[in-house]
Formats: sequence, C-alpha cells, structure tokens
Amino acid sequence: MKDKILVEKYRPKNLNEFVSLPEGMENMINENISHLLLTGSPGTGKTSLALIIIKKLQAEHLILNGSDERGIETIRQKVKTFAMTKSVNNNIKIIFLDEADHLTKDAQTSLRNIFETYSSNCRFILSGNYSNRFIPALKSRCIEIVFKQPNKEKLNERLDEICKEEDIHISGDLTRKLIDKFYPDIRKMINTLQELSNLKRTITSVDIKKEEMFVEQIFARLKQKKIVEARQILLDNNVDYSALTLDCYYWVWQSDLNGNKKIKLIQILCNADKYMNVVISKELLFLSTMIDMIKVLSE
Repeated sequence: MKDKILVEKYRPKNLNEFVSLPEGMENMINENISHLLLTGSPGTGKTSLALIIIKKLQAEHLILNGSDERGIETIRQKVKTFAMTKSVNNNIKIIFLDEADHLTKDAQTSLRNIFETYSSNCRFILSGNYSNRFIPALKSRCIEIVFKQPNKEKLNERLDEICKEEDIHISGDLTRKLIDKFYPDIRKMINTLQELSNLKRTITSVDIKKEEMFVEQIFARLKQKKIVEARQILLDNNVDYSALTLDCYYWVWQSDLNGNKKIKLIQILCNADKYMNVVISKELLFLSTMIDMIKVLSE
C-alpha cells in the first residue's frame, strides 16, 4: 500500500538518497560522533539526517521539538532525566532537539551544562534554520554542519522520479518551475506536488501559478482596505502562513510598486517571518501584518 504522505515516503532513508549531503558526513557517523549543530534553510534535510544518524548508530534516543518545548523546564525535566542514565544496549544515547533555535537563552545555557556533564554516554544533535539564534557557548561545543542550497538539476531528477513512481502527470518542464518557486525547500516542493496530484489530471502551468493568483487576490483587497475580505480569503483556504509570508515577499519584490513602498512592505514581511514560528497564533500575526501593509499601500 502506498504511503499517503509523499514527503515522508520519499524522506531519505540513507545518506545516498540525499539530494545534497554536507561534505564529510559519511566519516562523522560512528560511536565517537561529536555533538552536532545542523543549520540551513527549511526543507533541506536536517531532520532526515538526524534520523539516519540515530538509526545507523542504533542509539536509544529522545526527540523533542524546540518550537513546542522551548523553555528551561523541558531541559531540566525531560532532557536531563534522559541524559543521566546509561543506554540499555550500551551504545551512546542521542538527544535530537529539532528546531532548537527556538529554545530560550536560559534553556540553551542549561543545555550547555548538560553537554559537559553527560558527554560520556550521550550526544546531542541540534537543528535550526538560523545559526545566529544559538548562544556562542552552545555553538562552541558542537560541530556545525551547514546545509547548503541543493543542486537544481539533482532536484529536478528527484521530482521526476517521484512523478514516475506515483504516476503523477505534469506537462513540459513544470517541475523546474516548481523548483524555482520553492527553492531550496525540498519539502515544500514535494508537498505541493502531492497537493496538485489530487487534481487527477495532467498538471499545467495554470496550476503552478495558483498560489501566485491567491496572493494577488489578497493584495487586491488590501489596496482597497478590505481587511475583512482579505481575511476571509485566508479562512477559505488551507493556508500555510510561513509559506504565504514568503509568497507575499516575492509578490512585492516583482510588483510595480514604488521603491519606498517595497522597502516598507518587505520590512513588515521580514518582521512577520521572524516571529512566525514562535507566536501562539500565526493567523493573528498575519492579520496584524496585513493591517500594517494596508497602511503602507494607502500612502
């Protein structure tokens, strides 16, 4: 039976399946592995690499998401409790903190101390999109692995393989347009491909431009100060607010707005992107962002 979620079905299961693997990783994965800090753009394989390391070392492990559990109590209660005991199979234990760049500074300081105390039997893998959000004392105790932007030709080959395997019909060279639209987020490319495959027909350029038209509709309402209608567009669609913020940036950059308005709108969108993964309500943050953009568009 086919896996319904393509991004999980085609998640790399070994190092050879990576579209773009950081140089030297093959030699790092052994029982003497160091603490690792995996950084780079979303959707480039950080989580996949951590899971492969855990599997390859047959390590007893703890996986936590720093954006959900970002406070010092998580470090004291869950992380420390797991790190202080020996593993059942006598292998090293691994604690993987995904999106660890969302951890508070107090939590990161507490984590640094655990690094030192339990390094004889426990290793840490931290991942994050933003390297500068980690405190220097934590970064200095890790080997930082930077995920660079993947080769577009290899990405195209990978998407073509998925289309063939899943019997997804896509016309012409539209996989390349999909890559250009979401580069370097491989996860977003595959998720969009699966969404479009639900049309049960050949995917065309009109389908690829659908999200661009969606953004145009929002800005058309904002220019008319129709915030209620703009919000309704969001409610009527299954919105990924992080992706929408980026799509709005692309729209602004390519628009014919004057330079001052572009600068102000991009600053507003950058601020929204900065806080998108730490707020309680992404919808509320984006609503506030739209209100700020209305002010600029009305100038």
